[in-house]
Amino acid sequence: MLRKSAKSTAFSTTRIAAATFAWFWLWHIYHHYHPSSNGVYHDVQLEQGSEVRCEPELFHGIDDILVVLRTGASEAPAKLPIHFKTTLRCAPHFSIFSDMEEYIKGHHILNALDEVNPDIVASHPDFDYYRLLQEKGRAGITSEQAKRWSEAANTNAGRDTPGWRLDKWKFLPIAEKSLAHRPDAKWYIFIEADSYILWPGLLEWLSHFDYLQPHYIGVQMQIGEVVFAYGGGGIILSNVALRKAVKHWRSNLNQYDEYTAGHWAGDCILGKVLADAGVSLLWAWPNLFGEQPKDMDFDSHFGGSDKRLWCHHVSSYHHVSPSDAVQFSEFEHSWYRQVRHHRSHE
Repeated sequence: MLRKSAKSTAFSTTRIAAATFAWFWLWHIYHHYHPSSNGVYHDVQLEQGSEVRCEPELFHGIDDILVVLRTGASEAPAKLPIHFKTTLRCAPHFSIFSDMEEYIKGHHILNALDEVNPDIVASHPDFDYYRLLQEKGRAGITSEQAKRWSEAANTNAGRDTPGWRLDKWKFLPIAEKSLAHRPDAKWYIFIEADSYILWPGLLEWLSHFDYLQPHYIGVQMQIGEVVFAYGGGGIILSNVALRKAVKHWRSNLNQYDEYTAGHWAGDCILGKVLADAGVSLLWAWPNLFGEQPKDMDFDSHFGGSDKRLWCHHVSSYHHVSPSDAVQFSEFEHSWYRQVRHHRSHE
């Protein structure tokens, strides 16, 4: 259910739409001439003074949100550090979950799987990799294995790597742990290590929704009969929706353990639990996008209608490398600085 917001916002809908247009267009041009390279980035740096300033007018409402980032031991050292300077910099409340507890850049990375049924952990082949990590950490992974996994191709059932096969088991425990971590949050936003959130646009858009309703918002996907939110585009749950999902899962734990064991996509498993709990998906594409800007088809029509894609609140991208995140952040800072300058002279 949508509701009207009485709060004044820093950007009007028209300005957000104009910003969306300019963002897509300039980013498309930039990447046409400056394609980002693929590789491992351990400590990508922003230019001095280029961080987005956490001004209240740009980030109104962010205190009501718990940001939940899901990652894995094989990618965390390369992909997490830049988030502390960009995506998470202005988020006062966030949690990071992985398949191994550790500290990265002084931030506590939590083990998402430490409360999974011990019998499953001990016997299911998906957990062979997990047991190795708990025993030896990354030292148990050879350079040949790391290289092979990083180059693994995507298939119809995801990437053929042990980290991917383990990842599906994280979604439901993370949902429960997130609720326990901050039970009074109005919204929970679940992202991945290669997601990028454009906070001013997302916060203004989200302010039009009633957090007291069971909202489940995301980029629509479907596997079999299950319609679910794509994890890469960001999954948004209201407090009410998350409570319903966690309660239903806990009441049917063995059933969903079996379902998870026979499935391959964790975001679909979460969607199944939500659907069974009576919470349906609100389709959010293209406000939540789930791909890189260069993958947007600007000539397409929205939902088969005559609506074009230009004037929507772009709020998330996916498959964003650390170097891309740096460019995003620097562009954001420049953009908002220009908007403030123009507003001050109106």
